[in-house]
Amino acid sequence: MSINGETALFAQIYRENVTRIEVFLRRVREGRDVMAASEFARWLLGSGILTLLQSHANDCSGPLKVDGAFLRWKTDELLDQCNEFFRSYGCASGISPPELESVHEKLAKVSSNVEVLAFQVAKHTAALGSEDSGGTETIRHSMPESAVPLPFLSYYGALSETAGCCRAAAASAVSLIKG
Repeated sequence: MSINGETALFAQIYRENVTRIEVFLRRVREGRDVMAASEFARWLLGSGILTLLQSHANDCSGPLKVDGAFLRWKTDELLDQCNEFFRSYGCASGISPPELESVHEKLAKVSSNVEVLAFQVAKHTAALGSEDSGGTETIRHSMPESAVPLPFLSYYGALSETAGCCRAAAASAVSLIKG
């Protein structure tokens, strides 16, 4: 490979990495792709590419520029921003604690509404079961002296299970916040 070919190759490697670092810097400021940015920066630091580009640095400006020291500085800046994000938010999800708290509140409301709905379904199915003339298969429900048609009881069970899942999801959200 000629000197010009090598210079062009190193310039392309330099440009691509600088562009990728700048994209990751913007995304980290937005709270997105923080873990990927951190992994890329660590890989770039350990890959030997920075050392190679530093040893082939040139004084060219424009498309053939290679400035390994600048790329190392940008990589360190990216890693610092990722680490600051992890210190501030404690997780790599990109979800801030206020957003997580909002999700928790919404899940708690859904859980509450599902429980109310499940109770109303149980109450109405108990009334339907007592009016049943025996043509529908019925089973005993925990409510005293009430016979509930099987399809309605299955629906009630599904609603109760959904309410339990909502409570579990809300508890998980709280544990992530308190982390």
